[in-house]
Amino acid sequence: MKRVLSVFLVLVLLLSATSCNKNIAKYSFRYQSGASDYDTEMYYDDSFFDKPSNTYNPSLATASMSLALASFASHDGEYINKSKNAFDLLSKMGFEDIEPNSYFKEKPNSDSLGCVFGHKSINGKQMIACGVRGGNYESEWASNFTIGNEDTFDKYHKGFYEGSCILIDSLKEYIKNKDINGNIMLWMVGYSRGGGICNISAGRIDESINEKDNILGQDVSLAKDDLYAYCFEAPRGVYYDDEFYPKTELFDNIFCIVNNNDLVTKVAMKDLSFTRYGVDKILFDNTNDIDYEKDIRKVIDFFNSYSNSSILGEYSISNFEMKGLKDFKLTTSSEYCNWTQGIFLEDFVSHLTLYGVQTRENYTQKLEEGLREILTFVFSKNNVSGSLYDLLLSIARSMLLTDSTDLLLDDVLHNQSKLSIDLDIVLMNALEQLKVDISKESVLRAVKGLIVAIAAMVLHDLDFAILFPLMSQSNFGGLAQAHKPELTLAFLRAMDPLYSKNPVNYSMDGKYYYIEIGDTSADVSVTYKGKEVVKIENGKPVETGSTIAYGCHRIIRIYLPFNNISEYSITSSSNDVKVSVFDYRYDGCTPLDVDVSAKEDVYSIVLPMSK
Repeated sequence: MKRVLSVFLVLVLLLSATSCNKNIAKYSFRYQSGASDYDTEMYYDDSFFDKPSNTYNPSLATASMSLALASFASHDGEYINKSKNAFDLLSKMGFEDIEPNSYFKEKPNSDSLGCVFGHKSINGKQMIACGVRGGNYESEWASNFTIGNEDTFDKYHKGFYEGSCILIDSLKEYIKNKDINGNIMLWMVGYSRGGGICNISAGRIDESINEKDNILGQDVSLAKDDLYAYCFEAPRGVYYDDEFYPKTELFDNIFCIVNNNDLVTKVAMKDLSFTRYGVDKILFDNTNDIDYEKDIRKVIDFFNSYSNSSILGEYSISNFEMKGLKDFKLTTSSEYCNWTQGIFLEDFVSHLTLYGVQTRENYTQKLEEGLREILTFVFSKNNVSGSLYDLLLSIARSMLLTDSTDLLLDDVLHNQSKLSIDLDIVLMNALEQLKVDISKESVLRAVKGLIVAIAAMVLHDLDFAILFPLMSQSNFGGLAQAHKPELTLAFLRAMDPLYSKNPVNYSMDGKYYYIEIGDTSADVSVTYKGKEVVKIENGKPVETGSTIAYGCHRIIRIYLPFNNISEYSITSSSNDVKVSVFDYRYDGCTPLDVDVSAKEDVYSIVLPMSK
């Protein structure tokens, strides 16, 4: 009898598991990418919202990215119908009264924002879904570069804050027009610019919930546990200082999914004190995932499965190489092993900010207006890449063919104070030859400001090849690929049990050990579970077949994926060692005390655990 009951219970459990799995419905949807719309599929169920919003749900993250993709402006049809992909997907998921805001029905301008809403009943409350347009938004590109000055926009990136005002006002209008009242739930998603605006909007709503000021109107009530915000590849848009830090528990229901290799996620710049609201969930790379080589294969399989995979091209970000100049030819630098695109971009953006741009005020006065003018002009054209290419090529050609080229080079090397004056003349002559409807004066300021900033950055450290990697065609392709939304979706699918039988098991905390060794002639060896993953002989990095990133420029730098039970063994011929742990909760490195023991001029280094 007991045996029969046991079999019966097993069958019940199997049937209930099967039944539960069947409830997770699969929906097809379309999304815009490049010059066309494409089809793919996603899983969705109302049960994704059963847990409080500050509990990260990988399946809700994948569904959110799918909705964010569908919220791109469709390539097909007139402006009045550009939100049709989001409309169709929300309809399939059971949402009603689906409606875009007014900006989604007309041609975008430099500071507009498109978003689309729908609502349905979940757990006795009205759930409002909000998808923010994050792709194919034309002239809105200009807003991305509108940081604003500290006097009027001290707490925010101006362009993203103004976008959040449009989003919140549109949401309030939708709630009023659809006569929604009582307790509500809110699901907000956005990608890229849409992710940055979604991030600020969710942060402002969290603050209003905490302060009980009903930013969404008096007829509705929203609890923090019912606000679900997922922001993908979002730029930084929130200013922080000693008095305000937007990564506290107050904002832990806002999740920012970040690819370290994506340049967009590194602006506005950390060195100008910008960050994001909420919790950064970091996609894996070889700085933070010891199983990266195996795990990335699963991502690549998903990336290659899209119907537009031939246009996306082969995954190339892992092929990034640091470059140098030898005999006036671009060559792979022997000083670095497995250096990542993300590490390079972090160095590049930091150097450009600290030594080139220098201050937020400098940026707004010398760069902002001209960059807005250029981007508004470029992205108002049908052929965006062609427009930008033609504009920049015309300026470059006019500059390089002038007799003043040698003069400008001499200014850069020997007389930087005169560079700005000489650039005025050369650039104005170049712009006068362009037959385009564009403000010559503002573009002049922007291009000149960029050249002066880059020159200052390079001159600060002439022997640091910070620009050379950008001159590599293969590297440049990886920079563009890192911001493909299909790649973000592939990462999420690889970690989601609804899409993968054996999903990648990765914490998404992005933590890693950062090791500095001051003696650049040192011998260093790092083993992991008995296998050598780092080898440096007399200060020269040696390839080990590992994906661990390490290199030497004035200091030896080693990046090791963090684990709570250290299985690394480190030896060095130098005891000049500093160890820290990078933690995205604090947007920086925390120094750790290092236990170093010596035996016959060989130092063993024990990695401490972070607190």
